[in-house]
Amino acid sequence: MEYAFMLVVLFAAELIYFRIARKYGIVDVPNGRSSHNQPTLRGGGVIYWLAAAIYFALNPSEETAWIFLGLTAIAAVSFLDDVSEVRQKIRLIFQLLSITCAFIAIGAFGRYPWWAIGLGYFLIVAILNAYNFMDGINGMTGLCSLVILGSMQYVNLYISPFVNPDLIWYPMIASVVFLFFNFRKKAKCFAGDVGSISIGFWVVVLLLRLMIETQNLIWIGFLLVYGVENCGTISHRLLRRENILEPHRLHFFQILVNECHLPHLGVSTAYALVQLLCSVLIIRLYPSMGWGIFFILAGILTATYFLKFKLMKMTNSPQLMNNLCKQAVMSCQSAYNLANIAISTAHGDLSPSTEAEDIENETYIAPATELAHPQSCATHDASYPQAGASKTKPASAKPQPSTAASSAAYAPQPAAKNPALSHLDETEPAESIAHPHKDDIFLLTNPDRPNHPNQP
Repeated sequence: MEYAFMLVVLFAAELIYFRIARKYGIVDVPNGRSSHNQPTLRGGGVIYWLAAAIYFALNPSEETAWIFLGLTAIAAVSFLDDVSEVRQKIRLIFQLLSITCAFIAIGAFGRYPWWAIGLGYFLIVAILNAYNFMDGINGMTGLCSLVILGSMQYVNLYISPFVNPDLIWYPMIASVVFLFFNFRKKAKCFAGDVGSISIGFWVVVLLLRLMIETQNLIWIGFLLVYGVENCGTISHRLLRRENILEPHRLHFFQILVNECHLPHLGVSTAYALVQLLCSVLIIRLYPSMGWGIFFILAGILTATYFLKFKLMKMTNSPQLMNNLCKQAVMSCQSAYNLANIAISTAHGDLSPSTEAEDIENETYIAPATELAHPQSCATHDASYPQAGASKTKPASAKPQPSTAASSAAYAPQPAAKNPALSHLDETEPAESIAHPHKDDIFLLTNPDRPNHPNQP
């Protein structure tokens, strides 16, 4: 009866929040990095904080007070970030404060050495942000949270009790309510940072309690899928010299959804099922295999993750094409030719897209005759090869920014469409692909501009 009442209260609270979010415009508007194409209410995960508030009201104690204080602090700054941007340093400060509250609640200070506490801060911040990074498609956060919490509840009830079962049941009920609105082809709401960070903090606190109670770290395997996915993606982005804290579309599940066009619900369900399988195998086989089962599962998941790179090449992913163009500009090579290298490894016929034409019209790419003489990259009197044809630019013409005036002065013929960029998502504007390096290309191809390499 208590759980049914909890379900009704959270359901009603979510509907009330929807009205508030519509009134104040708390909406996630799609952009070039989004995996959705319609404005959607943001912050629906606020019911995780409400579930914690109800639990604390019904089960007051010093321990729950510290946990609720930490969760409230981190939920507050996350909700502010959903409404308006909050600086990363401020978010980090609140995350550290929340972790401190969690350490006080579980009695970590004085029990473990300083280096273990420091390592704990680092790992928990990483887990919280990983939880947030994974909240990118419909159903992912809700389903995976249900699996992780369910796994811990099984251990709590049948193997080694470590917390009041309601401390796990309540976030599971909140996940069910959230999934009712989010696990749809067109979600009614997204969790937002307030949802993903709050449930991530709750999960971390429970895992800490479980590991302290059993004196065993194997239970970190309940986050194995999230761990492998984020470690692989962060490594990939570091190799690309990208800011790992900025939004992107390089997660494996994003490639499956955005490039391979698989349904959100199918991908999120697959992730949850894989994590469920990992959790079951760890619970069943750890007593006989020890940490061997953990490393076997981690190895299989890592090998599976590497399929992402094959899929990126097969689908001529915009992420791959953008990286090739960036490398071409930095080395003064032909971006168009490098893109063709990726095409040669792809399979199947690809239809051209207007985004490719937009990029080609706005950027000048060094022709093959200039590649033999890199110093000639500053001059642009040579022809611009396009799909077997050639366009000769007047000797007096200089590339200018794409404005109405410059277009009138020099109006090239419609460029052949580049099939290497044909799989751009129709919902993603061309600017989201061209913008990051458009200025670099313009500078390299305009010798009269200040800061050009050839300027004294």
